[in-house]
Amino acid sequence: MEYIHAKRKSKGNRPVNHNTRQQDYVFKWIPVKGIRLSSQANRAVYEEYKEARSQLLKDTVYNKDGTENKEGIARLRQVGLSDKDIYEVIGKGKTPNGYNYHHMFPRAISGSFKEGPVQFGNDQLTSIHDWRCMLPLPNSAHNDIHKNVHAAMDQRNGVLPERPGTKLTYYIAVPLSAEEYQMYKENPKSVKAELLVVNAHSYQTINQNQTKKTMSVADIAKLKASKIR
Repeated sequence: MEYIHAKRKSKGNRPVNHNTRQQDYVFKWIPVKGIRLSSQANRAVYEEYKEARSQLLKDTVYNKDGTENKEGIARLRQVGLSDKDIYEVIGKGKTPNGYNYHHMFPRAISGSFKEGPVQFGNDQLTSIHDWRCMLPLPNSAHNDIHKNVHAAMDQRNGVLPERPGTKLTYYIAVPLSAEEYQMYKENPKSVKAELLVVNAHSYQTINQNQTKKTMSVADIAKLKASKIR
């Protein structure tokens, strides 16, 4: 699978907090409908993204009316960002050193948006240029969560089809909602979803969905018979 976007080079010499190496980053898998773009169309979307990038970062911290975006801020805290980075860096349209701005919804399958709104988890989006499609992820040499998330998505989805216009279902790793994040901190097993847990060295999928097995009439009869014996 092609790498979704070029790795952004860090600017400045601010040291990276390597204490995050031991941190687990938790995402949930969601399926989305995608339509493969041509290379030329993919590039055009990237050029649009470069124009929108600064505003997308600001939108993750502040709503259009200037109030705090609580959902966006919860996502940023999940990936280890401090309040200083959130308000003084991302809130001003920049990415902190040691982080890369990651397309959760791959540009290569964003042709879906040409056909109307796309269901993205619990959200219905009208454009890939929406803060909910993006998330800064650590990408330092010793804590490259960005690389591991891509590796997990590659393993889950396989190689993208080459033919433009091909429709597919693609599984995307997205952060927990603010409510789910709080639940997870208090009790990880309380979040009933298929989770992707990523750290500096590995990634794994953990299925915590509640599954209730429905017993057939024959199974119930066998159970009763065994009790009689």
